[in-house]
Amino acid sequence: MGDAIAKGCALFGGAKPMHIVELHYSDDPAAKIVAAMRKWLDSGKAQPTIRYSLLGAATVLRVDFDFESEARAFAQAFGGTVLP
Repeated sequence: MGDAIAKGCALFGGAKPMHIVELHYSDDPAAKIVAAMRKWLDSGKAQPTIRYSLLGAATVLRVDFDFESEARAFAQAFGGTVLP
């Protein structure tokens, strides 16, 4: 599988696969969550891409990191899961 990923990366200009953290929230106000995440991100050098979906009363955030260590630290800090 590693060879397939490497070949796929070569097709897209050598881009590395991202490490994605997924978080689900339903009861917490989104503004407080985003403010806490911004503070956490500002304290380091990570510059992830953040995507979100609204699913009824729930919000799903996906945060893409270049480095697995950053993804794992962020997931631990905010109760997320690093996706495979």
